[in-house]
Amino acid sequence: MPTSDVRQRHHRPYGGHESDPEVEFGKDYEHLLYSSAFRRLGGVTQVVGVNETALFHNRMTHSLKVAQVGQRLTKKLLDKMDNDRQLYGVVEEYGGGLDSGVVYAACIAHDLGRPPFGYVAEMALRKLTTGRPDTSDRDGSQVFPAVGEGEELSDSYSNHAQTFRIVNKLAFRESYGDGKSAALNLTRATLAALLVYPWSFADRTRPVGWGNTDQLPSWGYYDSEKDLFEFVSGLIRPRTVTLPNGEESIEYRTVEAQVVNWADDITYAIHDVEDFFRAHLIPLDILNRSDERFAEFFDYAWKRVERVFVSENASQAQRQAARERVEQFLNEARTKLPVRPYTGSRYDREDLHTFASTIIHSATEHTELTKDGLVRPAERDLAIIEIFKQLVWYYVMDSPTFAPAQRGHVYLIRRLFRDLSSWVRDEYLASEEGRGNLPARLREYVQIALHPDPAVGCLNYRTDEQKLRRAVIDYICSLTERQAIQLTTQLRGMGSRPLPGNWFYA
Repeated sequence: MPTSDVRQRHHRPYGGHESDPEVEFGKDYEHLLYSSAFRRLGGVTQVVGVNETALFHNRMTHSLKVAQVGQRLTKKLLDKMDNDRQLYGVVEEYGGGLDSGVVYAACIAHDLGRPPFGYVAEMALRKLTTGRPDTSDRDGSQVFPAVGEGEELSDSYSNHAQTFRIVNKLAFRESYGDGKSAALNLTRATLAALLVYPWSFADRTRPVGWGNTDQLPSWGYYDSEKDLFEFVSGLIRPRTVTLPNGEESIEYRTVEAQVVNWADDITYAIHDVEDFFRAHLIPLDILNRSDERFAEFFDYAWKRVERVFVSENASQAQRQAARERVEQFLNEARTKLPVRPYTGSRYDREDLHTFASTIIHSATEHTELTKDGLVRPAERDLAIIEIFKQLVWYYVMDSPTFAPAQRGHVYLIRRLFRDLSSWVRDEYLASEEGRGNLPARLREYVQIALHPDPAVGCLNYRTDEQKLRRAVIDYICSLTERQAIQLTTQLRGMGSRPLPGNWFYA
């Protein structure tokens, strides 16, 4: 890595940095904490609607806990680096350093791009922008009508790319030059730590070493933020690493980005399971007692995580050995699960807290940093976290209980997207003065999308229609779930009265 890149980790894309990196990384956290984009996360679901019950984590509480776990992981890794000084060279080579302030800020920011209603809304937005409608519903209905010619977005929607766009273009905080928004103007290191998928939509299909190149799960930036990615890219150093399944792959992420990703996995796996156990939806006590019920769940989970532990070319004997090893890890862990249904008693709360703390402590304590710049958890901890992540899918996401709500959320996002697109198009074509009828924030997003400056606008899009649709996605991703419901009701003519002028907070 060029020395200049290491020295410039605390530099900002629009300037305004001081000489002390620690001070600048602390400012990143402050910029994020006081942003409306972060406050909004209190009204956005983690798995179920935020209005369902006060028991569940929302995206804000989740992000705060990811930040706490990320800080703990960073401290543990720094302690290990003190005992192996070679590792200081590793973190400098692959990201320029390991700083708790960078990790904390990136953890706070990592979910800013999530739309209302979580995963199903994310998939809805992808289908509404790529021109590949889903017509496979059981009742034959066309939930996602085909995107018209000239409307498809070449970089679709990704919550990771949306996060990168928010912190760089949409989270209004300060201006630079002739009044253009500098957004949060985060440091190079924090921006790099946000890039868990450091490639664009187009690049995701290239052979980047993540197994089947047609199935890369996401992408980290839109084409409209390519200049910001290039500002960060000096800290991103691809290198060959050995994955837990024994395969060689190419790792692109900085060490700090890997810490953020592992902290997110730990928090998601443990705290969501806690929530749904309290709500009597995930029967941890039954999984503790019943070998049969545990075996049913493990069969489901193993099919979804096998590739994490078994290489594509493994023999049947190797596959069976890996399965037995992971199953043994889980059998040991499930003996520590609660032994009775949750009642809310002091004993139950203490029991659940002890279990969660034990898992989190082990997952942070035994994470290592390899000489090739890979943040590697112990196989036992990786197995527990990966399998526990599947509990939410098995008992909640894939459950008929939640199917009506999920389908309703898909319809709501689709309707909101199409109604807002139509409204923006009508106002934009009518006259410049008519655009004042749009909500102020939506109007600002339209101006950003249409801006002729390549560092601001969306010049990769061929038509204004495409640019307007990007602005609509930006606006939807700035709404809480309650706001999305209220706005859809109003746009469909079903609201009993106009929304108040201060309905959308600053």
